[in-house]
Amino acid sequence: MFGLESPEKCKLPIRHPDIIDKSICEPAPTLRAPFRTIRELNMRADCEAYVSTAADLPDLLAMEDRAGIEKVVLIASVEYRPNNRAVAECGRMSDRIIPCACVNPRLGDEATGELERCLGEDGMGGLKLMSANHGYVVSSDVADDCVEIARSHGVPVTVHSQGTPSHPLEIGV
Repeated sequence: MFGLESPEKCKLPIRHPDIIDKSICEPAPTLRAPFRTIRELNMRADCEAYVSTAADLPDLLAMEDRAGIEKVVLIASVEYRPNNRAVAECGRMSDRIIPCACVNPRLGDEATGELERCLGEDGMGGLKLMSANHGYVVSSDVADDCVEIARSHGVPVTVHSQGTPSHPLEIGV
């Protein structure tokens, strides 16, 4: 659509070509096994839900039930320091939850340490980057260390898009 469906079609330099995907339903080849797509599981999923605390989970799941949703990719509400521990706790409370880490790469070592804990100890299944909310341009090198950590754990990275600093044309470059 914007020339980013594949690295070959993009006119901009690609920083992380192996995390660019043809569609959200097909995993990039670097994802860890046994990653399976929602399509393969034949499920209805909410691929972007947010919580501030684990106490929010019952209300969220009730809403998902009304919509016929079977799986939920859950992310910490966007704050300067997202509460990933609440997301991990929710993942332990319900097998419907696929916990996804969210970190602020501008926090440097604090962010990379948090991400390592989330993907390792907590077993989260992905990384959400929120450049507009965390104050960096998505095409800069600010998030490179976090992307490399996600890659080393074999999990997908998703990027919130909107106008600059996270325009769709800047994602993946």
